[in-house]
Amino acid sequence: MIKKVLHQDIDREKYRNCLQNAVNYRVYAEDWYLDAHTDSKWDCLVYNDYEAVMPLPYLRKFGLKIIYQPIYCQQLGVFHHPNFDKNKLQQFSKKFGQLPVYFYQLNEENADLNFADTKVKKNHLLPLNDSYEQLRKRYRKGRKSDINSMKRRSLRISSELQLPLLIQELSNKYPYFTSHYEQPWFSNLLNEIISRKQFTYYQLLDGVETVSSVFFAHNKKRMILLFSTRNEKPEHRGANSFLIDHFLQNHANQDLMLDFEGSTVPGIADFYESFGAKAHPYHRIENSKLQLFRKIIKV
Repeated sequence: MIKKVLHQDIDREKYRNCLQNAVNYRVYAEDWYLDAHTDSKWDCLVYNDYEAVMPLPYLRKFGLKIIYQPIYCQQLGVFHHPNFDKNKLQQFSKKFGQLPVYFYQLNEENADLNFADTKVKKNHLLPLNDSYEQLRKRYRKGRKSDINSMKRRSLRISSELQLPLLIQELSNKYPYFTSHYEQPWFSNLLNEIISRKQFTYYQLLDGVETVSSVFFAHNKKRMILLFSTRNEKPEHRGANSFLIDHFLQNHANQDLMLDFEGSTVPGIADFYESFGAKAHPYHRIENSKLQLFRKIIKV
């Protein structure tokens, strides 16, 4: 039986045990990640005694909890052990379909779930279990050229992270997301990741000027490129390529997966694929405001 469990009633030990043993583990579903990210605004669908779980982040609108998946939380969905019965999995579709959902993204392994009107999104993954030399052979010619052009410059790489400066760089690079970066949840989330030492950070410097930076969140065997920044100078066009190449040098020949988080924007997708990454589909459930209003009336 599937039941909805409110945030304050979630058995944290059982939830964590279910997630840690899940065949489709994602760091986004960790209770500490969701607590920091949503200010503890999430509930959960639970199958029996935590045999499977489905975290439900929400916003409060019209006096109701509206399921809404936040930025920097690419894939949620149902998390379960390897031998979880598919018929049981389908029960989540029916239960979830009764909830007021504005926006929610399933994990890649939830492709068998029957949801109406889902949109296919693309993630990009690159296994790192080959040598760096083998990984580099799969780069496209243009990617190698960009990296080599940066090597000829007098630049240095630093791993020293100053969070306020990084947030300012993000605001400068992505001004349309500034309202997110200024919210307490953003610094809370990054501080939580940093305090757990579940990150890799590189900054490319030209003297004291920041040229570009990359921030990877990781847990278990997946290294997620959570975000990157770069200044707009033409001579620094290959800066992010240079830092990602540096990351691959340091993490090659390991049983790890580089998760670029993907994109349906052709130029961005092409950038990830130029490193040899392959597209992996996952599904988004999205309702228009009118569809959501109709569903709320039925709740």
